[in-house]
Amino acid sequence: MKDYLQYALLLILCALLIASCRECTGRGHIMEVNLNAMNDTIKYFKNSIGTLTASKTTIQLSNSQLKSAIAAKDKELSRLMEEFSEINNIVKSEVQVKIDTIKVPFVAKVPYSFTRSGKLKNRWYGFGYEVNENGFVVDSLAVPLALSVITGKKRKWIFGKEVLCTDVTIDNPYVQVKNIYTAEIRTGIPWFKKWYVWAALGFTSGIFISK
Repeated sequence: MKDYLQYALLLILCALLIASCRECTGRGHIMEVNLNAMNDTIKYFKNSIGTLTASKTTIQLSNSQLKSAIAAKDKELSRLMEEFSEINNIVKSEVQVKIDTIKVPFVAKVPYSFTRSGKLKNRWYGFGYEVNENGFVVDSLAVPLALSVITGKKRKWIFGKEVLCTDVTIDNPYVQVKNIYTAEIRTGIPWFKKWYVWAALGFTSGIFISK
């Protein structure tokens, strides 16, 4: 009986050692991916539905690493993160709407000749314009905005139930989010991290030691 227990304990220890080696290898891979992600640039490509997609490698961090990294670089995003008890992922993107020329003719021509032109630019939008007896033209229309997407768990109070949700924040007051569709793929806990594996190891070790 003692020999069987020794073999069982040895097998469990070997399995846990292999799992530990895999986890260490995975951490090394994540470090390499993060280094590449920090040096990565945005890539644009035409997707399968015919529109343009911008893509960039994702950095993988723990919650504590993420909070310290964001806190040092982006105070506003750091404040948004404080609304979550746990964060799953963050996307921060800078977007700009650009339209070269918009021509609007008058239904009826103004009965006298005139021309007015100028430019208007502030933090939220900018454009040039020209108006005459035939209509008006808007050119170089630009609307910049910063988009922040945070997915994580929130609770209404310290002992309240956690709810998984996604917050989309746009800094431009003239742009509004009309709809959000979000989903998360649920992944299982690795077998070597499950409580009953360690309970079995402890039980087997206890029997072995008592013998």
